[in-house]
Amino acid sequence: MDYTKLIIAFAVVWFIQGYMSIVQNRSMTKTLTDIQRRHRTGHLGVGIKKAKWNLGKGFYIILVADDPGILKEVQLLSGFFVTARFKPLNEYVGLSVKEARAAIKQKNMLAAFDEALGRINVERKHHELEPFEV
Repeated sequence: MDYTKLIIAFAVVWFIQGYMSIVQNRSMTKTLTDIQRRHRTGHLGVGIKKAKWNLGKGFYIILVADDPGILKEVQLLSGFFVTARFKPLNEYVGLSVKEARAAIKQKNMLAAFDEALGRINVERKHHELEPFEV
């Protein structure tokens, strides 16, 4: 049996997936840089919750909160494929960290939110500020 066509098809799909991963990585870096430029003050945190066994949706969330704990920007990247891009979650902007956390119903998104919040709290401790209460 000739496996040449199968090997070539696999190699092409693998190459496309690798290329799209690079494109997604550039998009993520650009989004993060744009957010940092827009928000010179406040605290920024990124949280990641990948699907088990790489099957299912993964969640990447970017939070920007000011000193009192009000969210200034929330971006979410969620999807099955490397074609997913960050989308703003404006329904959480203007809410306190505690209110936004209570409003999130999806378990994996909540885990990503908690990780981002944990990173913000580490930054706040570094600057000798009280961590956000949730």
